[in-house]
Amino acid sequence: MKKILKFIGVLLLISMTFISCDSKKYKNISEKDSINVFVVDIKKDTMEEVFSKVFKKFEKKNSIKINTIYSKDKKVLDEILNNEKIDLIISSRKNLVTLKEKGILKNLDFLVKENSIKDRFYDSFTLLGLKEESYYGIGVLPYTLEVIYNKGTITGVPDKKELKNKNITIPVILPEEVKLEEIYKLMDIKDEKIKEILYVGRKEELISINNGEIPVAVISSYYAKDIDKSRVSIFDYSKIYNYPIFIDGIMMVPERGNINMEVFNLIKFALSDEVQEEFSKEGLIGANKKVNEMFKGKYEEVIVNHIKKGIIYNIKE
Repeated sequence: MKKILKFIGVLLLISMTFISCDSKKYKNISEKDSINVFVVDIKKDTMEEVFSKVFKKFEKKNSIKINTIYSKDKKVLDEILNNEKIDLIISSRKNLVTLKEKGILKNLDFLVKENSIKDRFYDSFTLLGLKEESYYGIGVLPYTLEVIYNKGTITGVPDKKELKNKNITIPVILPEEVKLEEIYKLMDIKDEKIKEILYVGRKEELISINNGEIPVAVISSYYAKDIDKSRVSIFDYSKIYNYPIFIDGIMMVPERGNINMEVFNLIKFALSDEVQEEFSKEGLIGANKKVNEMFKGKYEEVIVNHIKKGIIYNIKE
């Protein structure tokens, strides 16, 4: 009997050791049956294409309800500072910096390490959540700028002489509002003749690119899935211009009170190979190294290389 009691005592001691070690990482954390997500300054296209899909899959798999509050008003950042019910914030890199400076974001270094995120994803992607050598946010899918052209209306790779002679203008189609001046700077476009023919386009114009009404466009890689591969090619412009990487939506956890454990499970789920592969199969190309092996030698490999080696937008903020 004494041996049995001694054995039970050892088991309890081991259990307590594990709990105490774990609590250092997950301080003030509780389990809940719902997650309150506050979305600020993110376009609805990105919510529908990326986050809403992740939320639905997570809810179905885990029987967890995700409540989303969506706003484009930057002033509501003040509400984040005062609302104890917010479990997860999805916002821009710029707002990550603001919230970090106010001291309310949880350091996510432990989550990055536990899930080998730096090993599994390209550096260009993981750096977007980095501030002062620590991680305070993690994205889900980055996107690049891609120059595409309709093979039926443009012979080979388009050059500025041909564009000028044919009086061609080029739409820049992105899921977020980025000023053309920023595009010139990021891509290192100095030629005034090229600047003159660029304009801010709409997602609806992708149809006109496929049928040849618009010969050339600059698009987000999010929209590569909407391109007719038999008619449209991607121009690898990396030898001429820089290729910036964007992310419309970084996940952040407010550091205060009791933190909802399910938030960390949701972040891990969004970055799992399984979910990242599902996005890739839908045509949304991410930064997961293992998943991107499927694109070797294919149409999408140009986009993968741009994500891998691109210049990060807003990283200096």
